Amino acid sequence: MKHGIEPPRPSRQTNQKLREETVSRMLDSSIRQVGQKGATGLLLADVAHDAGYSHTLPNYYFKSKSSLLKQTYAKAVDAFKASLAASFQAQPGSRRRPGLEVLLTSVHAYLASVSADAVSARAMHVLFADTLLASTELLDEVRVTNHEALQFFESQIRLGMAAGEVDSQADAKMLALIVLASLRGIVSRYLADPGSIDLEQSSLVLQRLLRRGLQPDADAAVGNGPVPG
Repeated sequence: MKHGIEPPRPSRQTNQKLREETVSRMLDSSIRQVGQKGATGLLLADVAHDAGYSHTLPNYYFKSKSSLLKQTYAKAVDAFKASLAASFQAQPGSRRRPGLEVLLTSVHAYLASVSADAVSARAMHVLFADTLLASTELLDEVRVTNHEALQFFESQIRLGMAAGEVDSQADAKMLALIVLASLRGIVSRYLADPGSIDLEQSSLVLQRLLRRGLQPDADAAVGNGPVPG
């Protein structure tokens, strides 16, 4: 018989926790790498090195670059949503009335979230752009994200119409698209050259434009009818 006490074997729960921690660290590494190099420049070996693991480990856990990209995108989106929710909740309660006020608060929260979690925001927006150019692996995932955002903005615009805060003749779908495109455009410019954009001022200007442009007594319905010129 062997003398002494044998060390306890890792339990299934311990192994699962270690696996989750390893995957989480590699996804965090992947988010950083994507923000720097984009999807096409992402290398599994670089992800492993940055996370402090063997270069073979990403292959073991993710099996392919496509799978890694999808999980990276999902984690970046979840992190951005969490930051957005925190920024939204930090606003005064009087500005949370469903409709126009929630729309405006969401505009502020979206841009504030970029400052709060620039790493996740950069990865998410880089992957948006990569999907347009080369990365077909994420096309379905990005479509879902875009659809959710557009639905949310459109719902708040329609609630504003019902409450008499927004011109009832406005094109809610088109306005939702313009709001999302404006936010994405501001963020893209900021990520490309942070010193050239004041996100807080950009938020205030965009909110002011929306408040004035959507009001029922505007001279013309926004987003409805032919464009002059």
